[in-house]
Amino acid sequence: MKKLCFFLLAMCLIGMACKENKTKSEVQPPLKKSNETELPLEKDSETEQSQEQNNEAEQSFESGETIEKTGERRSAVECKKTFKISENEFISMQVLPKKISINSQAYLTMENHSKGDMFYSNPFSLEYFNESDWVVIQWDAVSLDVGFVLSAGETITLEPMNLYPLIENYNEGKKGRYRIIKRLGNYNLCDEFEIE
Repeated sequence: MKKLCFFLLAMCLIGMACKENKTKSEVQPPLKKSNETELPLEKDSETEQSQEQNNEAEQSFESGETIEKTGERRSAVECKKTFKISENEFISMQVLPKKISINSQAYLTMENHSKGDMFYSNPFSLEYFNESDWVVIQWDAVSLDVGFVLSAGETITLEPMNLYPLIENYNEGKKGRYRIIKRLGNYNLCDEFEIE
């Protein structure tokens, strides 16, 4: 029943968010319950530093610089594969397999080893490493932006994704290092993979 209530609340919030004008390939902000309270976090320098970096990433996501030579948009997102929330709490994301070919599907697994529920939605960002910078791959995303809850202690593997056609169509099929960025709660999680 609790998850159904969260789902209905998320649907209402999505309806309001649809009125805002956002780019289609950006990471969407987390959905919050109106009575949601912040988790009490133990203060340590590593946790505070992670939170500061994530806040800076939230503020600078829209303002990725353009690389003069290629006209590509440089990524301004700070992300990690694992965020340590406190001494015994963390969240993480993993993309498997690490090497993807034309016929491979990617599996995205998210883990919530914290004391609180984390919200996420369908959108994700895809970036390419061009020898010196992470570059945002722009594409015309058409997806239903539905909010989901990853409960405390839960691990979920999302439906398989066929990333190769996306990379072929919107990044000229370039081989090399890529990363997926997905927002979980207030954190930008990412993991790398390689296109062969």
